[in-house]
Order: sequence, then structure tokens, then C-alpha cells
Amino acid sequence: MKDLKTVLGIVLLAVIYGCNDAEIQPKEYPFVITNEVTDINASGVTFSAEIVPGTNHYVIIDYGFTWSSESVYTHSFAGSENVSGQFSFRVTSDLIKNKLYSCRAYVITRDLTIYGNRVWFTAH
Repeated sequence: MKDLKTVLGIVLLAVIYGCNDAEIQPKEYPFVITNEVTDINASGVTFSAEIVPGTNHYVIIDYGFTWSSESVYTHSFAGSENVSGQFSFRVTSDLIKNKLYSCRAYVITRDLTIYGNRVWFTAH
């Protein structure tokens, strides 16, 4: 058992050390980062995300968030303007108290739909 703990400790240190210099590598297309959900209270939640532009010029024609209490995304908010940098949206309805939800940001270009990472939150 002690050997297993030693091996796990070494692996954990290697992962942590390897992540110190981690950075987002440039991509041809935009990259979407879904931030942690904030301002979780009785009146709703706030979603926010960041768009990292790609090396090629892709015009973003639509963007927004999808969220769901299951792994099926049933709600969405979308804009229709060329956006870069950060964007956010406040959800004030359709959330059930104490229910676990997931959220993802997305952007749509003429050729691609790009989703960000999934984040989880519990409605209050």
C-alpha cells in the first residue's frame, strides 16, 4: 500500500510540474473557454466565456451558451454579431433549485460550430 501511495505521489508531482508551463497553443480556428458559473443565487446565475481568436480570420456570426440538467442541451442563448474577447449572459428563469446543471459556451462561424469546455453548477 505504501508503494502505491509513493507511485501516485510521483505521478501527481509529474502532472503538476508538467502543467506549470502549460499554455493555449494557437489554433487555426477560434478557441472557446467557458468560465466557472458565478453569481449563483435565488435570482439566477451568470455564465461567462472567453474567445481566443484563431490564426486564420474566422468571422464569428453567432455565439452564446447552452445549458441543461441532463447531458442534453435544451436551452440556449445566442447573439448575432461579430464578437471577440469575453462575453456573458445572466439566466434568471427555468432553473430548478438544488438541481445540478452543466453549461457550455459556443461560437458559430460560417464553416464551424465550436464548443467550449463544460462546467457544472447547482442552482440555488
